[in-house]
Amino acid sequence: MNGGVVRRLLALAVILGALVGAWWLWRAAAPDAAAPQLVAGEVVQPPAAPVAPPPPPPVAPGETIVLPPAPKAPISEEEREARRFNRYDRDKDERIDREEYLRSRRRAFAKLDLDGNGVLDFEEYAASTIGKFETADGDRDNLLSREEFATTARRR
Repeated sequence: MNGGVVRRLLALAVILGALVGAWWLWRAAAPDAAAPQLVAGEVVQPPAAPVAPPPPPPVAPGETIVLPPAPKAPISEEEREARRFNRYDRDKDERIDREEYLRSRRRAFAKLDLDGNGVLDFEEYAASTIGKFETADGDRDNLLSREEFATTARRR
């Protein structure tokens, strides 16, 4: 071999060695994702890797599988309004007449009109509220303490 080829091979070996050395140093300096790290003087543990859910149990032939209901997708304003219109349009003629529009109010009124005379007096109008007060007023002093009042909250 002549001297020019040897020099070129030697230069290539030096460059290759420098590249491998640089990669080795870079790899050593890169933080290991699984190792704890020191941040602002405190040891911080890396987040745990997500755990895959266990596989479903095997299903015997002929066995029925009950799946949970799919989550409901949010509906658009247009779809919400279409559903509201359809609830009122009882005869499905694509129009809402006065009786259809007032139907829900008539039902609500009938529930409140306890004596069925077609007239609502205050006692009928406030009957559910009066009943709730009387139920909450455990000591029957016509006053609600904080504890008694707390029983009137709507359950959600």
